[in-house]
Amino acid sequence: MMKRKGLHLVAYMLIIVVLSGCWDRVEIEDRGFIIGSAIDSPEDSGADENAVTMTNQFVVPSGLGGPSQGSPDKQAFANITARGKSLFAIQREMATLSSRSPFFPHLQTIAVSSELAQQGNLFSDVMDLFLRDHEMRREVDVVIVDGKAKDILDIQPENEQLPVMHIQSIMENSYKNAGTLQPLRIGELHEHLLNNSSYVIPRMVKSGDALDYEGIGVFHGNSNRMVGTLNQQETRGYILITGEKDGGKVEVEMDDETVTLEIMNISSSMTITNKSKANIGVDVNTDVEALVAETFGQGRLTSKEKLKDLEQKAEAKMESLMKQAIDKVQGELKTDVLGVNHVLNQYHYDFWKGIEEDWDHGQNYFADASIDVSASVNIQSSGSVDQTKN
Repeated sequence: MMKRKGLHLVAYMLIIVVLSGCWDRVEIEDRGFIIGSAIDSPEDSGADENAVTMTNQFVVPSGLGGPSQGSPDKQAFANITARGKSLFAIQREMATLSSRSPFFPHLQTIAVSSELAQQGNLFSDVMDLFLRDHEMRREVDVVIVDGKAKDILDIQPENEQLPVMHIQSIMENSYKNAGTLQPLRIGELHEHLLNNSSYVIPRMVKSGDALDYEGIGVFHGNSNRMVGTLNQQETRGYILITGEKDGGKVEVEMDDETVTLEIMNISSSMTITNKSKANIGVDVNTDVEALVAETFGQGRLTSKEKLKDLEQKAEAKMESLMKQAIDKVQGELKTDVLGVNHVLNQYHYDFWKGIEEDWDHGQNYFADASIDVSASVNIQSSGSVDQTKN
């Protein structure tokens, strides 16, 4: 009898364990798949300064597929906006505005308006929800948007049913553009926030139904806000200094003609040459491998002398771009996104510990540092593109 009761008890416990595993299950057709989120400041000027608006792009399955699948006139997405003092509260309200429960594991892009990004610690505060959510993937891309971030979720691309997928395609093709960076993943952003280090995030601008993906926003690690931006030319200089990506092009004027170089590889190094608080010396050396992509005019690159002349002009052009970037981040923004702090920390630790608290804030030794640049360009081959266009 006791043995039978024991078996019954074990059976009951197994049933409870098995059934409890499904207590919070949500059927797939009841899930609201979110692929993009946009965070903005409230539109009305009288709103609480800490209030935010959040727009989520939900996938509408019945609108996907070809003409034979679902309704051809139905949109494949729905954008829903809510406002509140925290994204957690907004998410709760969002659940009442949609017939499906918000589901974030398929989130691709988080877009944040430049206006919100410049407000105190608000940017890091709104990122907190995405960083803490156990459903969130670390590969989600973060982008800064000039104007309202939610506007980029309303574009109508010709070859994509979902605006967010069009945004993703543009960012993934950024290797072709020397004036911007690869997307910043939220996992990488988390590292910057934990270390209080300054960093950059790519920018996007909506113009009609077109999106321009170029330039970067500069974020100060101490204040956790965007302190300014680099335009396309300054961003090219930033990339040459940091070697953060390969690819892109540089146009060089030679004998009153334009030669376009395709950048194949960038290798940069940084050396501390003077350890004096009042005038820290930094040398940046950048090696670039390039190909002649296109020439316009009557000139021919058939001789070694011509190629050498082109390399020297390319070096001067790249050094000019690098100096533009330094003038902006050091002279105007006074924010070290060049990585000088990492070199000091890694190779001159004791000296770094004496200036760390006043590096790019307070006394701001970074702003007073002397940064010299040099570029070395190797054009691998002029190739058949030497057949010039008239």
